[in-house]
Amino acid sequence: MENQKRSFCCVNTQKGLEIAAAWLGPRELASLALTCRAMTKCVAELTERRVADVAQGLERWSVPVCNQFDSCRYPWFVYTPFCLLSTSRSSSSSFHSWGNESSSSSSSSKESLVDNNVSCDGMSSSLDLNGEEEEGKEQQLLLEEEEEEEEEERPLLVMECGGACSCSSNMCGFRVTQQGLAVGVAVVRKQNTGWGLHATQLISKGSFVCEYAGELLTTREAQQRQKVYDIVEEAGNELKLLHKKKRRRCGSALLVLREFLPSKQACVRLNIDATRVGNVARFINHACDGGNLLPCLVRAAGSLIPKLAFFARRDISEGEELTYSYGSGYAGAIASKKSQSCFCGTSCCTGMLPSDIT
Repeated sequence: MENQKRSFCCVNTQKGLEIAAAWLGPRELASLALTCRAMTKCVAELTERRVADVAQGLERWSVPVCNQFDSCRYPWFVYTPFCLLSTSRSSSSSFHSWGNESSSSSSSSKESLVDNNVSCDGMSSSLDLNGEEEEGKEQQLLLEEEEEEEEEERPLLVMECGGACSCSSNMCGFRVTQQGLAVGVAVVRKQNTGWGLHATQLISKGSFVCEYAGELLTTREAQQRQKVYDIVEEAGNELKLLHKKKRRRCGSALLVLREFLPSKQACVRLNIDATRVGNVARFINHACDGGNLLPCLVRAAGSLIPKLAFFARRDISEGEELTYSYGSGYAGAIASKKSQSCFCGTSCCTGMLPSDIT
């Protein structure tokens, strides 16, 4: 009887440690693995589960990680399939559990994401890139309005059904972008470009890939965060020069989207920060030639805030890296007198990543 109780307590203790370890980041896990053999095994198994799915079980498909460049096994961040309010204004925490065996294989979240190819009207989950651009109607947005001197290239506008519609959210073909990641992808790390997103299947032209998910920020929050990111980046560069070692770049994934109003005299601004909280779109790299993805502004009926979605600009082969253009402006780099090198490798590469003033 005593042996059975002792064995039961050991099992419970090990399960408890596994659950607790799932809340730790890579650095904490590395320290924990040095404590004993049991924890070394626990950390190793936990790491393999994280490498197997960077989407943390929240998408229909697992998103594996491949890094043959350095010792970083996987990127550490909070995964969300859709945009959410800034964690600095909500009660949600930046701490999260990832890799727990009991939750990593859970299919409840995946079952709710049905195949969006099934449609109530026969409409497929793709965008007709050969058609004309749909004109956007003037709508009231809960976003800041700002004046703009120059008009940049506008993303294609896509209208979808939403909360104001009576159709089924699981069967309607006009909800293409509302089911999360729609294709198989993998996160791959390379020497110059860092983490990138690669297709693990053939993606046909016009197919929806994913949306750009992260924290929705006000303009003031976006500016404050960018200042912090710049300080961290500059401090890292100084350490790199001091120790004369290669350093992993601490880049931000703060995206600013400006939608011009019909008057063309002003625009509404959407700030999405995927640096700490985001989805697979945070890994998509820039390409000076426009890339193989087409960013589109999506409006759903009944929703005041639009979102940014990516569709395949052309047929994308299996193993090909997914890219899009970050923009055509370099005002940020000129103002700060700093720029980041571009390694897109296209024939029209400018050698510098686009950067605007936040």
